[in-house]
Amino acid sequence: MNFRRAAILLIMAAVFMLVSCGEQSSGQGSAAANTKQLSVGRGIEFTPVEPGKRLKPVRPVRDYGANIASWPLVATGQKHCYDHVKEIPCPYAGMPYAGQDGNIQYGTRSYSKDPNNDNLIRDDVTGRTWIKDFKQNVTWYEAKVFCESLNIANKNWRLPTTHELRSIVDYGAVNPAIDSVFYEGFNEAQKAEISSWFWASEHTYFNKDTSNRAASSWIVNFFDGFVEYTSRYNSYSVRCVTSD
Repeated sequence: MNFRRAAILLIMAAVFMLVSCGEQSSGQGSAAANTKQLSVGRGIEFTPVEPGKRLKPVRPVRDYGANIASWPLVATGQKHCYDHVKEIPCPYAGMPYAGQDGNIQYGTRSYSKDPNNDNLIRDDVTGRTWIKDFKQNVTWYEAKVFCESLNIANKNWRLPTTHELRSIVDYGAVNPAIDSVFYEGFNEAQKAEISSWFWASEHTYFNKDTSNRAASSWIVNFFDGFVEYTSRYNSYSVRCVTSD
């Protein structure tokens, strides 16, 4: 009996040593184990790491890095407060409905025009540059080709990610829910055209055509800032962006 117990203890000690060596070789020791996992975007998880080391994806991640907020907090533009029915005076802390964005108004919003091209608008907070004009009635595939084929100001243009496109929504405005710098000089008909759906990035879950569902991408409605996803074969508008 004593021999069997000693053998079991010896095996347990060997297993413990193997696990410890594995943790050390992987760079994920006890300090890393206490680091909370980060989940970014839809289901993209990052491994806990020691401070100062770069996070590496558990699985390959496609070009959705800009769906991570890598810039200072952008204000939503909301300056009013509401109960479950109507607009109300913004309540003080401790009162019902307190803590709304209209109360807090975190972040900033700031845009500037390109001095050499008044059709280009720079977001001073995110560093993204947007084209004031936009193209209507295109599928997601057509929108992607359109943006990537542009030759304006010697910059690399592309479709915006969902997070980028939402960053220019002004939730304190409606019809259109966007800063007036984007429709300055437009007539009423042109202004109304902005209050429509605009293409954004791929939907990473519904990313392929199947027998039951077409591949999907995200769209943002600039009537009120609503976000949805839809078949890439539908036709909506596109506003191109660059991070150059």
